[in-house]
Amino acid sequence: MLFTSISYLVFLFISSLLYYIIPKQHRFAMLLFTSLGFCLFFGWTFFIPLIYCILLSWIGAKQIEKSQENKKRILLLIISVFNLLPLIFTKYLGFFVELLNRFFPVSIGSPSNSFVATIGISFYTFGTLGYLVDVRRGRCKAEQCLNKYLLYILFFPQVASGPIPRTDRLLGQLNQAEDFNFETYRKGVSMIVLGYFEKLWIADRIGLYVDAIYGQWVYAAGRQIFLAALLYGIQIYADFCGYSLIAVGSARLFGIQLEQNFFQPYLADSVHEFWKRWHRSLTRWFRDYVYIPLGGNRCSRFRWALNILLVFGLSGLWHGATLSFLAWGLLNGLLQIAEKQLKTERVIKNRIVRTLLTFLILDFTWIFFRANSLGGALHMIMRMITRFNAPLLATGFTLSNTVVLIFGIVILFSIDLIHETGNEVLDFSNGKPYWVRGIVVLVAMLLIVVFGIWGAGYESQSFIYFHF
Repeated sequence: MLFTSISYLVFLFISSLLYYIIPKQHRFAMLLFTSLGFCLFFGWTFFIPLIYCILLSWIGAKQIEKSQENKKRILLLIISVFNLLPLIFTKYLGFFVELLNRFFPVSIGSPSNSFVATIGISFYTFGTLGYLVDVRRGRCKAEQCLNKYLLYILFFPQVASGPIPRTDRLLGQLNQAEDFNFETYRKGVSMIVLGYFEKLWIADRIGLYVDAIYGQWVYAAGRQIFLAALLYGIQIYADFCGYSLIAVGSARLFGIQLEQNFFQPYLADSVHEFWKRWHRSLTRWFRDYVYIPLGGNRCSRFRWALNILLVFGLSGLWHGATLSFLAWGLLNGLLQIAEKQLKTERVIKNRIVRTLLTFLILDFTWIFFRANSLGGALHMIMRMITRFNAPLLATGFTLSNTVVLIFGIVILFSIDLIHETGNEVLDFSNGKPYWVRGIVVLVAMLLIVVFGIWGAGYESQSFIYFHF
């Protein structure tokens, strides 16, 4: 049940209305039942590894909590390994087999895994691992009620693509049944509409061009590859930020606040600052559970550089088991190391110049993220250098598509600039009559229908991060 489907909207709004109609003491059960139904919609291949991770981490956390201090570390290690098995099997076994076949004279068949089985597996696996570590560190108590822990992981707005759940933010909220609040509900709806704008108006429309170029890059001109790379950075931002807005807005309809995943990342003036603003739930996860335990920056400069490379290498592999994802992660790590060594803020004093340069550098790294292989990424880069002015490839991207897209991108970055000043676009109608706020939302929805779901051969695509 994709967030961009009519079935999801019907499911969401009926569920949210029923949530406030039924007595408070039954709302938790209703929310759990709704989340279970949402997960089962994807089928058993999605549901079985999910339930395995939940049950293992729930039982394991209770065992860790009551164990003697000298046994907790080894118990955490054992449970974590077993918790990672579905993720390793569905996403990484084929990668390891491919590497083995490439470097050694053996021939082992690669396992074939259903895409459905991998939907959200990186997100909920990291959520359960973080919970185990938090219990081990004493940051939270092991949840004794299985139903509460089930809902903590299964909560349907976040289960497929995050934000990655954290015990300090979500677990306590699920035990509270809030009264209906019009402002909270209105803001949730507004966030969902804004998410659809970013997804349907911008991300999917850019995808028409980006998919055509990346799919046939051997026939594309270097300037087209350059434009596709430039646009892909915007596409993945609008796609994942749009998903996050829909997820956070959906949760808000039930009075639950999920973590905001994005804070104007392309207005950052350094790669280091970018990663404080981009996919914050994942960045915080790696910071708290990998980077800091490795020593963080409280060590020698050489050790710090290794820590950065390890964290970003793992982050690359988290997105996918390919050498191109690994290269993308390591490249981002190297850029942060270079920034610290060169002290770019002292070299380039103008913030606007630093911001534009950061945007271009990050767009370059997205080539490795989007390309089908490491070799393909390197060849595309070489083609930009050697055949920049080659004949254009007909992509079917019309003038009308171009005008609508440019208009949407201008709106997107205008919203980011407003947010950067500390103001909130979704709050601009505060204090206005209810009918005025309703008209604003309806007009926004109409514009998305007209300019988003529009164009010959166009249809909504699945969210990019559903693949992770």
